[in-house]
Amino acid sequence: MSMTTDAGGDGIVGIRAAAKVLKLNPSTISRYLQDYPSLNLGNDTRPKVDVAKLRRHRVENVNPARGGAQAGTLLGEGEDGKPKGSDTGAGAVLLRARASRATTRAQSERLDLDAKRGLLVPRAEVEAAVYEAGQAFQRELLELGPQLSERLAVMTVAREIAALLETELRQVLAKLAAALRAQGDADAAA
Repeated sequence: MSMTTDAGGDGIVGIRAAAKVLKLNPSTISRYLQDYPSLNLGNDTRPKVDVAKLRRHRVENVNPARGGAQAGTLLGEGEDGKPKGSDTGAGAVLLRARASRATTRAQSERLDLDAKRGLLVPRAEVEAAVYEAGQAFQRELLELGPQLSERLAVMTVAREIAALLETELRQVLAKLAAALRAQGDADAAA
């Protein structure tokens, strides 16, 4: 098996020699030459390829999303399908995208399972509960004015007024928190 070299550096060789240099199956090279006959520097019975030109052409034209039997091992990829060397390049991008897709799929399946188990609360129920709690808070605050108006009218010291308002607001908030907690406990028991 002799290799004639050209200015490209890797040489013009037959299919088997090119496959060995590029670490591909000879049938992959043969199919590739059928798709791109302009790369065949020999004839139909004894095809020859410029290895450097073929390497460049594959890098530019092989879809990195296809691997294995469909496209052969990509340049820059090891035999295990993982990128050689650093974590940059098309192979690494593809691996990160696959990992992200797997994570998203697992999260979606977990949500589906939690929904089937009854562990999730429908959004409409949460929105209704928040609206109801807001309405209750508003009613309690609006009732504070008439309740405190006579007491506030006779007070003249700002610190006393502030202390009275803080005490009353804390009581309103504690009352609402207790009501929400009781509603949550009742929902959990049901």
